[in-house]
Amino acid sequence: MVKRHPLSKKERKRLAEELSYISDLKIEDERLVEYYQDDNGEKILVNGEAWFVKLGDKWIPHLRFVLKNLQALRLPKVYVDKGAMEALLRGADLMAPGVKSIEGVFKEGDIVVICELESRKPFAVGRALASSDPIVKGELRRGKVVENLHYFNDEIWRHGP
Repeated sequence: MVKRHPLSKKERKRLAEELSYISDLKIEDERLVEYYQDDNGEKILVNGEAWFVKLGDKWIPHLRFVLKNLQALRLPKVYVDKGAMEALLRGADLMAPGVKSIEGVFKEGDIVVICELESRKPFAVGRALASSDPIVKGELRRGKVVENLHYFNDEIWRHGP
């Protein structure tokens, strides 16, 4: 069953406040902002395109939104090599040895964008399982450092608008 309705000005304002950690969203200026729900979950659509997806109780940026708005985002970026990228594109979480560089600062629980090192292009969105400081300093060399939440061509990417 599909539910779809436009958001009121009050709902848009509340959503922009909740998502202020991502960027200075001006969704109240957009023509059409809608709530969309189907069997695959909840999304926020802007002009018919998925911008955010709800995972658990938190809205995260949809990868399509990240790809179009990368320069305007305040989200930290984690750069990985092709080997780590291949594992992440199969749904694996990011392990410490796969991190090649970090842009920005984050703490455990923060949303991060995962990018391929050479092309600098984003291909996944994750939740930090550790803060950036010990990773950058080389103190954290083993274990999972980012939970893979959404990646190119996953279920979220393929289903719904």
